[in-house]
Amino acid sequence: MTRRDHASLWPIRLAYLLFFAAIGAIVPFLNLHFQRLGYAGIHIGLFNALPPTVTLFSATLWALLADRFHLHNVLLRVLFLGAACSVLGLSWATTFFLIALFYVLFAFFQSPIAPLLDTAALEALGAHPERYGQLRVWGSMGFIAGTWLLGTLIRALAMPRLFFYAYALFAVLAAYVSTFFPRVRPRPQPPLWHGIRHVAGDPRWLVFLAMLVAVGTANTGMYAFLPLHVAALGGDERLIGFAWGLGASTEIPTMWLSQHLLRRLGVQFMILLMIGLYAIRMILYGLMPTAWWVIPINVLHGVSFTLLWVSSVTFADRHAPPGMRATAQGVINGTLFGLAGITGSLLSGALYQSIGAARMFLLYGGALSLLWVVWLVWGKHINEDVQEEQGNGR
Repeated sequence: MTRRDHASLWPIRLAYLLFFAAIGAIVPFLNLHFQRLGYAGIHIGLFNALPPTVTLFSATLWALLADRFHLHNVLLRVLFLGAACSVLGLSWATTFFLIALFYVLFAFFQSPIAPLLDTAALEALGAHPERYGQLRVWGSMGFIAGTWLLGTLIRALAMPRLFFYAYALFAVLAAYVSTFFPRVRPRPQPPLWHGIRHVAGDPRWLVFLAMLVAVGTANTGMYAFLPLHVAALGGDERLIGFAWGLGASTEIPTMWLSQHLLRRLGVQFMILLMIGLYAIRMILYGLMPTAWWVIPINVLHGVSFTLLWVSSVTFADRHAPPGMRATAQGVINGTLFGLAGITGSLLSGALYQSIGAARMFLLYGGALSLLWVVWLVWGKHINEDVQEEQGNGR
């Protein structure tokens, strides 16, 4: 890539940085906020099931609109601003109905941002999509900044709702940065039904999406209830923010080297390694005797999450129906953060209420260990013929 090409990537780098700083500012602290409002584990599980329910449809819907009408960058700005406004409404909501309402609106605007950002990144990379990780690594750095900054400021300023305002600020800044994105080139659009049939009739897609549901269910439970588990073991926002930021910091080298991992390992082996690492993480979370153990365990986050994210984005890009690149990314997001988010939120809320966090994590670790064996046997059916997967000039 030329120096001019690298310069054109800076708005995308900054957008990743700001968007994931916003996510890092809110994710570790939101369920603690609900708990302090007096809601029990089962109610928190219900709250957390609402955004994935919306994501299941909205991520694909917005991405489909972007592909159909070539409005990728315009829609990104609308989504950033909509997410900022809805999170401010969520900040003052206290009743179950209002929390549910603003949480749904928040998910409606936020869930499509990642697939549209990924599409913009892949478009800007042109003939070098394997360098995606070197752009996405800026999101990891943003997440680190968001978690560490808010974990420290909430405690220092005694402002438990500060993370809401930080999210809104970062989202508005990201909306401004997105005005400098390179335009996504229009491509011939096949009939919508052809694209749906392409995904539904391809066993590679079905196997991959089933795996995402299984891993995503455990991952959702971990994100939702690990902060409560750490708090129950004596941790506070500063420890939670530090642990989450440390975990995200380990994404940086893995994201940066992801193109080499992809070439050497291939998607199939990356997924096998990812499932094994998630199983180990869940088991260790279930066994940790004190809150401080979350710090060394979260070091595993970088490799496990990076392998999950990069393999998913790569698979979707390689197997996307012609002219439906953003839509394919939306399907991945809708599955991982939508369908799996629903099952993970509801199941984890019920398990947390009935058997506690430690046993819940051990249960998830056992289930993922079984999935590892299944993928070892059946995952080889994912075809990794690069020329076929990158076909049709995408």
